[in-house]
Amino acid sequence: MIQRLIKNKLEQALFKGKTILLIGPRQVGKTTLIKEILSGDDYLFLDGDDPLVRTYLNNPNTKRD
Repeated sequence: MIQRLIKNKLEQALFKGKTILLIGPRQVGKTTLIKEILSGDDYLFLDGDDPLVRTYLNNPNTKRD
């Protein structure tokens, strides 16, 4: 696997009570990197390419349909 320069910074920022968004161009390894870092931990993964997830992210509310 390619060693990513941002990996250490991400690992240090995790589990501090904040949301972390990793954005960038398609096919550069964002999902692979996150899944590698979080392997063995419980986490919520939201794929912004999923139309349902995108709808929820564009229309946030406290009521669940």
